[in-house]
Amino acid sequence: MSDNSPRGIVDRVLTFIDRPWKAIVIIILIIVCGTGYLIYLSRAEIATAILQNKVKPKLDIETFLDEAPRVLRETGADIAVLTEFRLFDNIAISRAGVTRDGSDPHLLEGPHDALTETLDPHLLIRFLRNEVACFALVHVGNAEVQRRLKDGITYGCIVEVPPIVNVSVGGLFLGWKQKPDDETARRTEVIMTDAAFRFAIW
Repeated sequence: MSDNSPRGIVDRVLTFIDRPWKAIVIIILIIVCGTGYLIYLSRAEIATAILQNKVKPKLDIETFLDEAPRVLRETGADIAVLTEFRLFDNIAISRAGVTRDGSDPHLLEGPHDALTETLDPHLLIRFLRNEVACFALVHVGNAEVQRRLKDGITYGCIVEVPPIVNVSVGGLFLGWKQKPDDETARRTEVIMTDAAFRFAIW
């Protein structure tokens, strides 16, 4: 019966290394396994670094215009807006919008403040974590959101496009005239996150 204690394992390894080439093989295996393990532990950081330096996504407005009506039907939302964000400069630009009834979305023209002092920090944290952030529009000072409020939209949700940490180029906003029920809200989170991946060109 073999001894599986640390000492027994070391003894078996030392017994195995009776030739110089075996010692070299053991050293190579240790280096390869150690490197592989370090890469495994750092996989998220490596992926983020590659995406930040090599991948430059942009908003796919054409796909958004094609798929937004389906997203509105599946979520029961009244309007969908695709917005470009440059958070380092605090700039937002509404690029495209679709309403469920086919009316003019009356998007705000040109750049405007992405963030205002009235924004709930918890909403920003959820957004930056690539989570769907939902809110009553009355509590958000963003000019585009306030325009939606004037159009009768009282409740909204937003998610980053694409929903990948540190690769954001914009946001997908859905608005409702009446707050959706809990089941619809849960379904909406999945639908929005899925759609947000398709609204970016890689």
